Amino acid sequence: MTKIRLILTAFFLSVFLIACSDDNTNTSSAPQAETEAPTEQKTASTVTMSDAKIELGMTEKAVADLLGSPQSTQTRTIEALTITHTEWADKSGTVSVQFINGEVKFQLFTASN
Repeated sequence: MTKIRLILTAFFLSVFLIACSDDNTNTSSAPQAETEAPTEQKTASTVTMSDAKIELGMTEKAVADLLGSPQSTQTRTIEALTITHTEWADKSGTVSVQFINGEVKFQLFTASN
């Protein structure tokens, strides 16, 4: 059991480091609030980052529907594995979500000071 835990920890650490690496192949997107329809903006703004209920297994679309357009996105593809690191922020803090093949595998909320 300890060996499996060590392997899983190493895997998730590797995924996190890959997603956070500084590379020119990153795809970043600016907030799209100016181009969204007003109803989408209202829906996204009614949920603060600290209140977001992101669950393991949620799809990228479900999280985007909950939080709106992300402030940054980085995607890496390794053979059949696609890893996407996405962040949303507001005055309460920042939500970081890692998707593996389109599903939430890790999420973290960091409160603003």
